[in-house]
Amino acid sequence: MGQRLPLPPIEHRSKQILSHYRIRKAEMEKLWEVFTTIDRDRNGFWTLAECFILVKEQTNSTVAPLIHSLFYFADRGNDGNLSFDDFIVSFTSFCALSREEVLQFFFIVVDSDRNGYVSKSELKEFFAYRPPGVDSAPVFPLNNKRALGLFRDGHWERLHFDDFAELADTFPNITFPAFHLQELVRKKLLGLQFWENWDDERVLKMQQDAELASDKTQTDQPGRATMKDILEYSTRKITENVNPTVKKPTDGEDDGEGSTQETVTREKDEAMAKNPLLNLIRNPTCAYHVPYVTEEFRRLQEEARKLEKDKQKRQLLAELNIPEGTGMDDYSISGASEEWSPDV
Repeated sequence: MGQRLPLPPIEHRSKQILSHYRIRKAEMEKLWEVFTTIDRDRNGFWTLAECFILVKEQTNSTVAPLIHSLFYFADRGNDGNLSFDDFIVSFTSFCALSREEVLQFFFIVVDSDRNGYVSKSELKEFFAYRPPGVDSAPVFPLNNKRALGLFRDGHWERLHFDDFAELADTFPNITFPAFHLQELVRKKLLGLQFWENWDDERVLKMQQDAELASDKTQTDQPGRATMKDILEYSTRKITENVNPTVKKPTDGEDDGEGSTQETVTREKDEAMAKNPLLNLIRNPTCAYHVPYVTEEFRRLQEEARKLEKDKQKRQLLAELNIPEGTGMDDYSISGASEEWSPDV
């Protein structure tokens, strides 16, 4: 028997995520032991095949396409290999999902283009999944496709999440593989009791937060997000990261209302940053991936916005033939993308 490998360094952001699930060093050591035991060649990475070994499932089982998706979401390098850091964050985040979030996970798997709904054709394609192999048969029973025709008498073409949840409630067998896969992974990673305790603690926390919430404008409890919240948050964050000079909703607003709005947005963002479903997705090629923005990167974004405003200011002064530094008190600037006008 070989010498046990030491626990590798864990990224700071990863430790933050793990702490939300009450995973400390002792639990990390246990997860590292699972990882190295299955990593037979000891190269420090998992392939898709090793994920099947973890849950002891075959490639022709009904959980197979979901294992593929979980691996794809976790594969930050998009190269077919999982580091321990990616494994421990994505797989424990999958274990941490609530029942609603497991449905959201299934929804995201099918809605690969991130248009906010799943079409009947997308669901049919998913249920037609065949494992690799010349003579392989579909892994899902025909009843799944038949259920799509029975739901609402077949008079539908697309389902948003609430409609999809109704489909799952009417025909539980459709989404059963997702819940079954979570149970299998939970058993292997720290055990069912650990995660059931986590479930109970999370539900209690959400109930307490709901009782303490006195602000009527608050629509969400910390730790919970609707599919609409996820879509709006991911769209905004992706836009901000792609174009750091984009005008934020509160840019140029110095009044109390603007400051309050910015505070509420920041608090919601902090809650969303703890969402296990979003933290599960580390592959940047996934349409639902939301890059995590560090404080340093956020500072650079603010500097970029300021530089862009200064650039636009100089351009306008040049167009008005006003020398820089002259007569500035007579002009007001409300924002980088808005017109300026004299106050006189």
